[in-house]
Formats: sequence, C-alpha cells, structure tokens
Amino acid sequence: MLELRAAMLKRAASHELIPVVVLCLFAAWAFLARPSLPRETDAELHVLRTAELAYALRAGDLYPRWAADFYYGYGYPIYNYYAPLTYYLANVFTLATPTAAVFGVKAVFVLGYLLGGVGTYQMVRRTHEVPAGLLAAACYLFAPYVFLINPHMRGVLAEFFALGIGPFAFWLTARHIDDPSRGSLIAAALATTALILAHNLLALVTFGLLAGYVAWRLAVMRDGRPVISGLPLVFGLLLSAFFWLNVALEGDAVQLGNLIGPGHFDFRNHFLSAGELFAPSLPLDLGALNPAFRFNLGVAQWVLAAIGAAAAIRLRRLESGYFALAGTVLIALMLPLSLPIWEGLPFLAFIQFPWRLLGPTAFCLAILAAGALDWLPKENAWLRAAPLALPLLRALPGFVPPGWGDFGPTDRLAMLNFELNGLALGTTSTGDFVPAGVDVVPGPQPTMIAAYEQGGPVDRVNRATLPPGATVDLLGQRTISHRYRVTSSEDFTLRLYLFDFAGWRASIDGQPVPIETASPEGWITVPVPAGSHEVRVWLGTTPARTLTTLISVAGAAGLAFAAWRLPASARSERAAPGNRAQAAAVLGGTMLLMAISGAAGWFQVRSTGVVAEPAEVDTRAYLEGGLDLIGYAIGQQTVRPGESLPVTLYWKAREPVPANYQVFVHLTTSADTTWAQSDKLNPGDYPTTRWPLDRYLRDPHAVAIPTGTPPGTYQLRIGLWLRDSGRRNLVLAEDGTILGDTVLLAMPVTVEPARGPVDVPVPAIRVDSEIQPGIRLVGANLTPGTSFDAPLGQLAVDLVWLSNRGDLPAYGTWLRLVAPDGTVVAQAHRSTDEKQYPTPLWTDGEVVREVMGLWIGEDVTPGTYRLEVALSEDTPSAWHPVTLIERSLP
Repeated sequence: MLELRAAMLKRAASHELIPVVVLCLFAAWAFLARPSLPRETDAELHVLRTAELAYALRAGDLYPRWAADFYYGYGYPIYNYYAPLTYYLANVFTLATPTAAVFGVKAVFVLGYLLGGVGTYQMVRRTHEVPAGLLAAACYLFAPYVFLINPHMRGVLAEFFALGIGPFAFWLTARHIDDPSRGSLIAAALATTALILAHNLLALVTFGLLAGYVAWRLAVMRDGRPVISGLPLVFGLLLSAFFWLNVALEGDAVQLGNLIGPGHFDFRNHFLSAGELFAPSLPLDLGALNPAFRFNLGVAQWVLAAIGAAAAIRLRRLESGYFALAGTVLIALMLPLSLPIWEGLPFLAFIQFPWRLLGPTAFCLAILAAGALDWLPKENAWLRAAPLALPLLRALPGFVPPGWGDFGPTDRLAMLNFELNGLALGTTSTGDFVPAGVDVVPGPQPTMIAAYEQGGPVDRVNRATLPPGATVDLLGQRTISHRYRVTSSEDFTLRLYLFDFAGWRASIDGQPVPIETASPEGWITVPVPAGSHEVRVWLGTTPARTLTTLISVAGAAGLAFAAWRLPASARSERAAPGNRAQAAAVLGGTMLLMAISGAAGWFQVRSTGVVAEPAEVDTRAYLEGGLDLIGYAIGQQTVRPGESLPVTLYWKAREPVPANYQVFVHLTTSADTTWAQSDKLNPGDYPTTRWPLDRYLRDPHAVAIPTGTPPGTYQLRIGLWLRDSGRRNLVLAEDGTILGDTVLLAMPVTVEPARGPVDVPVPAIRVDSEIQPGIRLVGANLTPGTSFDAPLGQLAVDLVWLSNRGDLPAYGTWLRLVAPDGTVVAQAHRSTDEKQYPTPLWTDGEVVREVMGLWIGEDVTPGTYRLEVALSEDTPSAWHPVTLIERSLP
C-alpha cells in the first residue's frame, strides 16, 4: 500500500510540473524560435570558448585548462580560471562538435531557464500550494535581470546558468535539511558543485546565501541536524576544489588584477539609484542594435514580495524571514550607501558590478512573492490564480528581445578573425588571465595567420631566429602538447610563439630541460644542443593542481561514504496542491496574450530611417567613414565638479564602415581647450566595422568633471578618430564640404561651483609653490603624458591652483617653453578677460583648474627645455616663473 501511494504521489508530482516546464520554455521562447545567436553580446565570447574546448576534447585533452587558439594562437589558461561547466555542457549537447557550438550554447541557455523555474517552484512547493509555486516561478523567470538583461542584453551564458542552478541548489539543500537521505545528500552536493563550477562570481554570492540559509534553519528555525544539514555545502566545496581552490593557489600565475578597477570594472561606477532599482522596465526599441534598458527589480516582483513579506510576518513564517533579510541586504549592497562595505571587504571588488546582485535578489523576491497569496481567500480559486498574470504582463515591454542575424562560422579561423578585428583578445575584455610573464602582449604573427588560413597545423616556431641551416619539423600537435624534430649544426635557443605558464615543460629526446621565458612577450624558449633531436613541449600538472585534484577525489569518496551512512530515501513532504486548473488557465491565457502582443509589436518601439526615438535631440552630422550622428541626449545640463555628466549619442552607419573607429566626447570652451572628456575604444562598445545598416547604435558616456573645473558655460564636442594613425574623422556637409573634425552639440552645459570643501587633487607633476601671494600652484597634468618630444604639436597643460584667500588681484597666466640658452621657443598667454574663471572670483580654499595649450613646432632643435608658468599683472619681463618640468628633446 505504501509503495502504491508513493508511486501515485510521484506520478501526480510529475504532472504537476507540466505548467512549470511550459512556463520555462515560454520564457526561453527567443532561443527556441529563432535560429543562431547574436554577435552583439557576450554570447559570442561563450560560443567561441565552447568551440575551442570542443577542439581540445576531440584531441583527447579532457581538461586542458588551456585555450590553444586564443591570443593570436599563443594560447592562454582561461579554462584554469574561468568556471568551465557551461562549456562542457554545451559540448555534451553538440557531441564536442566545434561547428555546432552555437546550438550547444543555446541549449545551455534553455536549460538555465528550466532549472531556474523548476528549482524556484519546487522550493516553494515544500510549504505552499501549486498556485504559489507557479507565482514564484513566474516572478523569477520574468524578473528583468533573469528574463531579459542577462541572457539577451548581455548574453552572459555562465552567469545566467548560475542563476538557473542557484534555485535548484536551494531546493535540493532545503529538501536535504527537511529529511536527509542518501539521494538528497548526493543531489544537493552535486547541485552545489555545479553552482561553483558555473560562474566564479555568482557562485561566491549564491554559496554565501546558501550557507546563510543553512545557518538560519539551524539557529533561528531550530530545524535540521547541525552536521548533516551542512554536508551538501562541504562536499560541494570539496568536489569543486580542483577548480576554485586551484584558482586561489595559482592566482599569481596570471594577471588577475586586471579584473578590477579603475575604470569600467571598478564597482564604484556601477551602483544603482533607488529610483532605477524600483522603476518599471523601459520598452525596448527594436530599431536599435543595443536598446536602452534599466537594471531594475521588476515592479510586480517587489510589490508582490512586499505583500508576501507582510503575510510571512502575520503567519510567522520563519523561512520567509530569511529571504526577506537576504533580499534587503542584497538591495542595500546595490545602492551607493553600501560603498564603505565594498571598500572594507576587498574580495567584493571582484564582483565588479553591484547590479550583478539583481539575480540572487530576484530569487529572494520570488520566494517572498509566493506568500502574497496568503492574503487571498482559499475558497476563491480564480482570485488566488489572478496574481500569476502580473509578473508576465509587467514583462511585456521587454518580451521581444532585439533580433539577430546569422552567427557565422565557429572554427579556428573565425576565432583568429575575431581577435584580428579588434573585438577582444582571448574572449576577455581586460586580459584577465594572461600569464604573469607577459609584460607586453605581442601582435599577430604572419606565419601563424597563414597556418590558420590554410587550415593546417599551426606553426608556432619563430623561424626567423633559427641559425643558418637549422630545420624544425612538426611531428605532432595537440591542445597542450607539441613535438618537433630539430636539426642544427650548432647549439641554439628554440623560440616558440607560445605563452609560458605554470606547468609548461620541455624535454629533449625524453630528458627534461628547463624552459626560459622570453621577455617582454612571455613566449616559451628551449635551449637545444647541436645535432638532431626530438623536442617535446607540453602542459603538465603543478603541485597546486595535483593537491586540489586529490582533494576533489577525496571529496567524492567522502560523499559516497556519508551517503552510505544515510537512509536510502526520504519522505517527499509537500503542501496541499490547491486549485491547479485555475492557475494553469490564468497562465495559459496570459502567455497567449503575450504571444499575440509580441507578434503585433504592441509594447515595443521600432525606430526607422535616421531617427532614434529615445534621442532627446535629433540631428544629422555626416562623418567620414560612413557614420552619421543622428541624435543625442544629455541627462542633465547642470553638473558640479566631482560628478559625471551623462551623455548618450545615437549613431547610424549609412554605408559599410571600413575601419574600427574610436569615439570621444569633450567638454570644451573652444575647439582646442578640453576640460573633461570620455573616450571609448568602440562607440557603444561595438566595433564600427560590424554595425548593420538597418539599426542605430546607442553610445552612452559618463563625462567625469574633475575637481577644480571652474564654473561657467561649456560646450560638448563629439568626434571619431583612428587610434592607429591618431587622425580624426572629418565632419562633412551633405554635399561633401569639410566642416571640421568635431561635431558641436547645440545644447550647452553649465558647471556650477562645488558644494563645500573638496580634496586637493594630486596632479602628475607636483609643484606646490606659492606663485603669487594667496595662490599656490599645486601642479599640472600634461597631454600627451608627462614628457614631451619634438616635433610634438599641441601640448595641453592642465594647471591646478589653490587659492588661500579671497579678493585676489586680476592675474593673467603665462606659459612658455624655454631653450637651454634662455630663448623662449613657444609661448601662450591668457589675460584676465579671456579666462573661464578670473582670479578675482576665486574664494578662500578653492581649487581651480586652468587648461592652456602650447604649440611646439617642428623648428624646435634638440636640447633641454623648461616648461614654465607664471601669474602676472604685468608683461613677461616682470614675472617670476615656476618650472613645471624640464626635459631633453631629441
């Protein structure tokens, strides 16, 4: 009888999951309905990593730790440091076929939706009825960060899959605490292991939440058995030690410091305001290559969660109390008020973006949202089912993600072309895992490019350095192993286009020989004696890798032993199912409505022609290279020093673009006087050669206004340039007439005085001299650099002054370049009337910047020159200059 009852419960539970699975697949509709994947997001990086791993697996290297074809073929250890699970799963779906990597990545995205939805549902079903579980799953799946931002706008496969496996790990851990058994322990431990191997950063956050949950169950709810309850977490750590512990032990073997600030990856630049966090989602403009969106919680999610939290307090649901506390802490950590915490805990810097916490927060809110149904009468099934429509309907503005075309090939040549086109080296943005011995990343080698183009083995021998008559023949090559027949009449050093890294070894005729790292490129070199020899170079193990692998093996043995000591199965206690038919009907009707609205485009915007609908100001500026500036928006026209001015540009390609151009936004008072600026390698973070002709590109900037920038009215100038030559793109009239090399925006910007006292900045050149009574010259910044070479052209000098009193006389500023014999070879003067902020307006304790330009012509002869500055009411003959810098010019 008991066996029959268990079978019936199991069958009912499986049928119960059908609406959840349908909901998950509906959330993943774009990946199921559309062919290929976009190349405009990080999904491209994950596809290439999947294809690269497929080549290694087919070569028999089951855990290579090394990507042989990245960095122009020099290779680097991305799989040793970046969580590898998603790439292995993708290759399971494709049977390790490199050309099918797009399909494998799509399958992992869909699996992430399934795991996230089912895991959230099952977590809630332990304590609530079916409609509550479906509501929680809908809130999680259609949270903006989970449904849209992560998989579509960012395309981050690994992080998204971690958001999928996280709820599953929570459910299995909770089930193990509820009633520990052999199966529950193994399942929870494996889910925790998968979480750690899915994504480095989300694993850190979610594992911490899991540990807090276990502690809450034991300490607050007084539920579970102290040792047994924590076993899944312990074994998860042990089983995955071969990865995470090895990263910790071998962190100094690569340049991990590139992962954190300053700049784009500095967490200080990515806090969210409360207004954005709780705001509704923006309608997506499908006429944009990268439409604007908000990093928000989702209105339905936080409203339902607040109602559910109130119900939890009323009903004394202690488990919900944990998720309310955790969600509150996570929200606080995304706000600027948490800056002292981020600065006080250095490991948080590796999370990079505080808004990453939106994913775990969405799970906490989803669990709380299930409790919102506790306020509704149980006898009214339709009323209790109605809230299920809310998270889906609120997702309508972003329900149709931007379209994408064909991904293209994913073979080795495609990987090389990806890097040659300047998109990213090694599929990372900052050289995150470049070996520590690489001081300068070398450019591509023509011989290796030719080998990739021919589709044959990659010739990694630096043949230009071989002695006369020497020959090197490739005998065999795999991902992490290379064999050569080397013949030479003299001793020499074999130089390979292969980055050195911990674990690389070499042997000659089977006898080990030392490897030397060539500086500054970090390439492997092997000393070879005269004669004919077989030289082998391979990536072996290290003490850290051996130790961590043994720990993982011991963890597997320990898990087997611990599971053996537990009972074979556990009771599957669940709350009463409740009224399932009405919940399924509401979900079905809502999904049908969403499908119709998506097909009809009711809730999306689609800009056409040369108009960007979100632009505040429409314009049409033709730039050389086939690019048009079609609009712009300035977030605020008033700004203060120490703040950032948000500027969004809207670009469109009018014809295929021949080169990858760089973009700048300058805050100016004249064409040659720049007070603040924002520069990007790629406008909109997407190379211009890959812009489509049918969609515009949104290019957001944050122009940081330095301390000391004087109050007044400024203008914004926009331009494109080519980094290789330094040449700016010309701005053209419609008939081709040259108008200049910058676009002047019609909207002025006002810089207001700073609020209160400010810290005195530390310029690159420190002077700290009282140049006139009451005025100190703190120092200066030079552009370009703190040195100058002739012929240089325009030298921008950014002076930093400190006023020590008010009521100052009217001083003019003199700047000059003085030759060794005292001759002034270049000079600039700005009178009081020409100053942006004259000295009589300065107040006591005020920091003031002054930007001046000095033209150094080609007639400057070699010698040692002084760059001098002075403030004076009189002619230059009466001033007492201060030397900023003294340099030799060639």
